[in-house]
Amino acid sequence: MDELIFEVTQEADGCFVAECLAEPIFTQADTWDELRVQVQDAVTGYCFDKAKPKDLRPRLHLVRDMDGIGSYWSFYNTEKPHWSLGKRTPAEVSFGNTTGQESTLN
Repeated sequence: MDELIFEVTQEADGCFVAECLAEPIFTQADTWDELRVQVQDAVTGYCFDKAKPKDLRPRLHLVRDMDGIGSYWSFYNTEKPHWSLGKRTPAEVSFGNTTGQESTLN
């Protein structure tokens, strides 16, 4: 683990919320500069019982268009073939279909 990617959204009240995509790390702050400090503190707290890698770099990605990212994830999971999955979609691997929904047994 040398990089942690955080999805950052801005709430209606203007504060920023950061959520790590790979580990259960969450934090928030009123400004972008404060958020950068809070993310560093949250990562340090997460690694309190294990050695923190020296080169660990949190990366913050501000998501402004939630509808756009939602449609992208739908495409990514149900339509886009992945080389690492034998040219199948994640939905095909996980659920055996392309809808992204669990199949029901009749």
